[in-house]
Amino acid sequence: MSGVVAYVGIIGAFTVAAVGLYYGFRALKLL
Repeated sequence: MSGVVAYVGIIGAFTVAAVGLYYGFRALKLL
């Protein structure tokens, strides 16, 4: 069970990081 929680946590962190980089890059291009 803990393996599933860790897997979901890693996927969630990766998604948040990807979205943050995406919007950060867009904001940089707008500047």
